[in-house]
Amino acid sequence: MTIYTRHGDKAFTTTFDGERTEKTSPTIAAYGDIDELTAHLGLMRAMTTELQKSADNATDRDTIGQENQYIEHLQRHLLAVGWCLMSTHPSDIDFAALTTEMERRIDTIDATLPPLHTFVVPGNTMAEAQCHVCRTVCRRAERAVAEVARQKAINPQILPFMNRLSDYLFVLARNLNFISHHTEKTWNKTCR
Repeated sequence: MTIYTRHGDKAFTTTFDGERTEKTSPTIAAYGDIDELTAHLGLMRAMTTELQKSADNATDRDTIGQENQYIEHLQRHLLAVGWCLMSTHPSDIDFAALTTEMERRIDTIDATLPPLHTFVVPGNTMAEAQCHVCRTVCRRAERAVAEVARQKAINPQILPFMNRLSDYLFVLARNLNFISHHTEKTWNKTCR
């Protein structure tokens, strides 16, 4: 079997339900943004694996390892988000439970970090900077999913899941700075 089909050569693609749709449709755009986010998360996992090897102590190595496993868990659920957008078949994924799980993780990580009252300037480490790239791609994917939801019915649990994912990535980026002993670079204006 060949990888190319030539079915998309005229700017149309096929959904999981077999429906032909324009590649410029909001659904395909959102699916593409989610696909991009999943790939960026994979790059971040590879970078944090390198950070894990150089961590000062076993606690930090364990923390990074746990977050890597969790990020892979999220990647798999992002594939389910794509399925929900590209198919009329319901998903058995409980995105509300995943959102609650992320909130617990965010609260746990955030409790270990110094208070922040300004904007962060990314770029202390490769892993931290890539985490911020993931966060911004997630925000774009969230906006794209919101546009799809404006046009057709989708699982209402998906938008909160996407929103909380970007929050999680923000606190994770901060934690990666903390673990690697870098002081966060911040903008000189307050966000209060």
